[in-house]
Amino acid sequence: MDNANDPSSSPSFASSSYVSNGSSYNNVAATFSNDPSANSDHMCLSKLSANLEKLVVDSDFDYTDAVIVVEGIEVGVHRCILAARSQFFHELFKQEVDSSTEDGKPKYCMSKLVAFRKVGIEAFKVILNYLYTGKLKPSPPEVSTCVDEACAHDACGPAINYAVELMYASATFKMKEMVLLVQRRLLNFVEKAAVEDVITLLIAAFHCHLDQLHTPCIQRVARSNLDAVSLGRELPDEIASEIKSLRMKSQQETEPDIVEEADLNREKKIRRLHKALDSDDVELLGLLLRESSDITLNDAYALHYATAYCDPKVIKEVLNLGLADLNHKNLRGQTVLHVAARRKDPSGQRRLCIRTYS
Repeated sequence: MDNANDPSSSPSFASSSYVSNGSSYNNVAATFSNDPSANSDHMCLSKLSANLEKLVVDSDFDYTDAVIVVEGIEVGVHRCILAARSQFFHELFKQEVDSSTEDGKPKYCMSKLVAFRKVGIEAFKVILNYLYTGKLKPSPPEVSTCVDEACAHDACGPAINYAVELMYASATFKMKEMVLLVQRRLLNFVEKAAVEDVITLLIAAFHCHLDQLHTPCIQRVARSNLDAVSLGRELPDEIASEIKSLRMKSQQETEPDIVEEADLNREKKIRRLHKALDSDDVELLGLLLRESSDITLNDAYALHYATAYCDPKVIKEVLNLGLADLNHKNLRGQTVLHVAARRKDPSGQRRLCIRTYS
């Protein structure tokens, strides 16, 4: 995005009190108290914002002329407003539309508008409200908080995933001021979040061209003990290579000794086991284990790998080998149940739970 990291590219919004730490509001309030005309302008802008919000929240003001489908839900929009507020929508609405709704309104699918990441209905409603009013609404708790009652929800998985959805949408829609606001929120997550969630932030920084977010995320992941296999599976090649280079440089500074050939051979054998799992070939996995008597299923964290990246049927077949310890922890101190809990697919989680507690 052009100027996505340049604060000067962000226009001033009447909603600064909604999105700042309070200093902007205090400065503006002081200006208003000394300048009656400025106070009048502020009141007019606030009134305009409130009136436009009716078009979003009040069904009595449904004069929409287009539909955006988000998670199967049809959301009516006004093309003139979206086009005026977003260059993306301006260009989109100028194009021919092949299909329309029954009442003749053009229909657009959110999954086709935003690449790389799903944007849910709650995040889209916040984006839409911002386009109409210039105000950033608070995060909906139902999608931005985890189930842990003791959690502050300032860097947990749901909070990060929701903010990342906002980023992908605002970056795609070329909403520069929104990108800056959300990027500040994402930066606050970097040092607080689990490193697995920082991976999510790093991927967003890569796709949305967020240099200010990219660098601290790279440094945080490089300092972590997240294994090279996970880096290669979850990150674009160029980012994974950048992290590996940082780690290698740091290792050379602290541990200049040359890595032994035996360690390289061991890593090669483990990669072969993982490739067998990638091919859903558990029979080959068993054969490789028999050939490599010095490498066990636990040594390769093969069940962790299958749980994170393979189909549930592969997890079942690996479990049926009877060679894996379900309580075995990886380098991050996680059992396979921890890994399964982070997966979207619940079938693998259920199978592991049944096997663990049966």
